Amino acid sequence: MDLLDRINALTDDQLRMVAERDDASGVLAAYRLAELRGIPAPERSVVVLAEDYAIVASDGKIQRVDIDGGVTKIIREEGGEYCVYSEDGSRSFGCYPTMREAEERLRQIHYFEQADTEKSIREGSFVSWNSSGGRARGRVEHIMTEGVLGVPDSDFSINAEPDDPAVLIRIWRQTADGWGETETLVGHKMSTLTRIEPLSKQETKREDGQDFPAEAFAYVPDPESPSTWKLRLWDSLEERETRTQIGAAIAALGPGGFRGNRVQIPAEDLAGVKRRVLAAWRRVWGEDAPEEIPNALKQESFKPPQGVQEAAQRALDWIAEGHAGSGFTDVGRARAAQLARGDNVSEQTIGRMASFFARHSVNIGTEGWNLGDEGFPSPGRVAWDAWGGDPGRTWAESISERLDKNGTYGYPLSWRQEVLYDMIEDVAEKFGLFNSGNTGSGAHYMDANPFAGKRIKCANCVFCQVGGGSEILERPV
Repeated sequence: MDLLDRINALTDDQLRMVAERDDASGVLAAYRLAELRGIPAPERSVVVLAEDYAIVASDGKIQRVDIDGGVTKIIREEGGEYCVYSEDGSRSFGCYPTMREAEERLRQIHYFEQADTEKSIREGSFVSWNSSGGRARGRVEHIMTEGVLGVPDSDFSINAEPDDPAVLIRIWRQTADGWGETETLVGHKMSTLTRIEPLSKQETKREDGQDFPAEAFAYVPDPESPSTWKLRLWDSLEERETRTQIGAAIAALGPGGFRGNRVQIPAEDLAGVKRRVLAAWRRVWGEDAPEEIPNALKQESFKPPQGVQEAAQRALDWIAEGHAGSGFTDVGRARAAQLARGDNVSEQTIGRMASFFARHSVNIGTEGWNLGDEGFPSPGRVAWDAWGGDPGRTWAESISERLDKNGTYGYPLSWRQEVLYDMIEDVAEKFGLFNSGNTGSGAHYMDANPFAGKRIKCANCVFCQVGGGSEILERPV
């Protein structure tokens, strides 16, 4: 198992911790986390060398690259150290205390020499760099390897060096019509730049005689491939979202489809699509929205089976006996209490349960997991049963599978909302549940809902539990 295999085996929580590191493991974990969450990969890159291949994280993807064994460098032992030279001995690439370190350096040099020349920065390349306003982007206008590069319309200049050239860049900015060049030129050292994919103007898809942008569709799996976009929410470029068009989109998601045509959305993407349609439905109806949401978007609730209740009660007993460990959270206790009481749970909670079991299944069979093991029950086993244990896993996964298949998931979260959910949940887990007051630890809860007129209520909250209560609040709601 190499480093990439170990990263792929980490749970979501473990990935988040490792991704904060500055080493190769941190970069690989950040890429993996981005892949799992469906968010853009970080603008960081790393190369990890193995015996005959390299693990390369760059340009938003991770791949293993074979390294040709025909290395045209040599290693000499000099003064107790191992030195890497070019084949003719005219250039030294450094000396190292062990042969292994010298060989690793040699493979690294060879890898970069055989790397695709398209990775290098040249005139016409698009690049990004850190600026005071965040990550900036632009196109290279000129590269200078010696002398002084003056930046037009400014007093700024850069000394150019063969090993770190000076680069003149025209800034590009993003607008409603896509990316476009500006009149602004800046200068930077090449070592501060990262090559990126070419920036382009906004893609559109032609329907009903008009060219619609990606934001007009509920399903956009590939922003650069309009043929993959589905479920248009805009009626026209002028009117945008209308009740008629949103109604057609909802019908297309239902069992009968729109005029007999049901839209085909991959199960793993359906939740996000339905969330966008539901949000659009609420926007176009506003205060006139019916009390009941459309059946295709309606959320069910589910009563935990007896086995789930018993597992959760077992976890509560273990918690009372002190087996949960210091890291056990109030969120875990609240979930165990909810399931042990047999309270109905929402589709959103079912989704959270399925996600929990998927992340923590790597702990199954570890020390203290099974009866008779030393240290039984381990904190990991306590947490597992707090979420319903093995019966809870089977129950949550079977419901999730059915809901995905039937397309009836309500209130699904977008990736941004999923990240925000996790952040708020992490705060509650680390510092305890929020109280109802208006202090720093309070949720500013009010008995009289000031937003009732806008049809905003506690039951709309993703943390709200069926029958009252909240995953992050101390008091019922």
